Amino acid sequence: ALTPVLDLAPDQMVLLTPSDHGILDTQLFRQSTLDAAEAVVDGAADIVLFGMTPASMCPDYGWIIPGALCAGSGREIRRVIGFREKPQQRDVPHLLALRALWSTMVMVARASTLRRLYEMHLPELAAVFAEYLAQPVASRSAFLAAAYGRLTPSDFSRDVLAHARGLAVHVWPASIGWADLGTPDRLREWMQQAEQRGKHHAA
Repeated sequence: ALTPVLDLAPDQMVLLTPSDHGILDTQLFRQSTLDAAEAVVDGAADIVLFGMTPASMCPDYGWIIPGALCAGSGREIRRVIGFREKPQQRDVPHLLALRALWSTMVMVARASTLRRLYEMHLPELAAVFAEYLAQPVASRSAFLAAAYGRLTPSDFSRDVLAHARGLAVHVWPASIGWADLGTPDRLREWMQQAEQRGKHHAA
């Protein structure tokens, strides 16, 4: 998905969002993404992730361990000092003591920054897509279809993001109403919250 952006405007800002998440406070979401983009433009960070203030002891998410505030950002954007992917339940109190955040995998960065990360940490994959861009436009779909079957499986979070430098995290408050809707129970709970929020605004 990144490749067409790199073809047209490699220095443009991109927003990566999982397709199965929910946000109740869309106004706060829009403002926080603008703040994150501004932090990248200002040089406060290369990539800004979004971390959710934990609402429970749930260990099912990946966690981000935040550090000091980014100099000059003027927002609740902090340096990332570590990750924990789906920790054991016994480790969650320690993560909460560190003010760790749930990783939403929503992030803002320049397209060219993400390309450099792939070139550094998954060079074989990056080379395939560089070759893809070198193809005539009419041949690209066939080239990619042929190449896809020989690509080595990789994980963006584990193989790329975990090794990146210049990462920061924008802290989302619980009031934003973020949820990973990947299970029926989470979807049901989030829809109930959305309904209650709608009734409150209507009143």
